Amino acid sequence: MTTPRAVTATLVASLKRAAKRESRITSLTYSQALEIEAQHAGFLNWHAVTELLRSGSAVLQEPLEIDPLLPPDFYNTPNDERSEEELARWWQKPFACTNPDGSLDVRCLDGGAWDRPTFYGSAPSLTAAIALADKKLRTWQWAQQQPVSTMRGDRIYMMVMPNRPGETPVTVMELESFEAANAWLTEWQKRHPPPLGSRSQWRGHQDQTLSDRG
Repeated sequence: MTTPRAVTATLVASLKRAAKRESRITSLTYSQALEIEAQHAGFLNWHAVTELLRSGSAVLQEPLEIDPLLPPDFYNTPNDERSEEELARWWQKPFACTNPDGSLDVRCLDGGAWDRPTFYGSAPSLTAAIALADKKLRTWQWAQQQPVSTMRGDRIYMMVMPNRPGETPVTVMELESFEAANAWLTEWQKRHPPPLGSRSQWRGHQDQTLSDRG
């Protein structure tokens, strides 16, 4: 069984080059070659590769906004009822609000809570707030990319759940038994370690999410 590889821009470029070479020397089209190269890399198809690359894109590509003007009812709207414009503007884009003592509360509309932005924590300075936002969002994005198993008929499908409203699950691999699925997942986790080196960071994010909703 081929084990999955971490989905990076470098991997995607490598698979594209291999597919181009294959399409030149065989009767395969470029699209067909992409599908084969994706499977050789341990994925179900090329769509799974591109979706996983997109959902795991770099964090904090824009500056951390401080005291932004937020939409009405931003802290009390189910995520699946938010407009596409609001999601495009705020989904997985951390922001910070200044407290009277000068500290910054960092939050992000990331799906950790179903109807409000997730509280990432407080920071004493802008530099610390940026570091906190980056750490928490990277950990959350890693957690969202962890496959879960579902059974259809006699087949086991490993799926990555949507990372924002309106998206559909991505089928990463199809396997013949729970034993094969467990072995595949073990290899996946080896190749997709937590971004901060410890799953305790993910647990901390969960705990903060629950306390923020209390």
